[in-house]
Amino acid sequence: AKGERKQILDSITGSCKTGEVFAILGPSGAGKTSLLNVLTLNAYGVKAEITGKCTLNSHLMTTEVFRKHCCIVPQEDTHRAFLTCRQTMMYAASFYINDSEEEKGRRVDELLAKLGLEGCADTMVGNAFLQGLSGGQKKRLSIGLALLKSPSVLILDEPTSGLDAAASYHVMKYIRELASSLNIVVVCTIHQPASVIYNAFHKVLLLSKGCTA
Repeated sequence: AKGERKQILDSITGSCKTGEVFAILGPSGAGKTSLLNVLTLNAYGVKAEITGKCTLNSHLMTTEVFRKHCCIVPQEDTHRAFLTCRQTMMYAASFYINDSEEEKGRRVDELLAKLGLEGCADTMVGNAFLQGLSGGQKKRLSIGLALLKSPSVLILDEPTSGLDAAASYHVMKYIRELASSLNIVVVCTIHQPASVIYNAFHKVLLLSKGCTA
């Protein structure tokens, strides 16, 4: 508004490998979401300027590379309330998997089992007016939809937001197991993790006022 330039992020660097969970931590206003927007090529602003580079397997991150290898799970879970868990997954599989209906069903069943959603596979997602999945189950469903794309890099924005301690622990436990079993990179921003969740991370990038602490 005053016509002055403001630096939001300053000299941040980091790296992570397949099979690892890389967490970006910091208090509110530290620059976690801004950094995530830069990494996902989603930074915006009329006169915004970004310097530096982000690479995947030594290739510069472009929109094409991002679409092919990366998938982001937003903080808010936006699912169709009247579809069941399995129907939601099958609907997404129609877009991501170019194969027979049997193969799509097999892949969906495999992911439902891996994410611990077998018991609620035929339960409607629900909303404020319709009882359905719990917060933790909805978050795992969101992760399942992203995994249908078979990404090399899974990016999660506040995966424990709105969940209680037990649900947060189970979601992060699944995420760590998925990173290891699928051999993918998992990058997540997280706010005030409990010690049991903090210990599930392989690497941590701690931010303070837009800088590496």
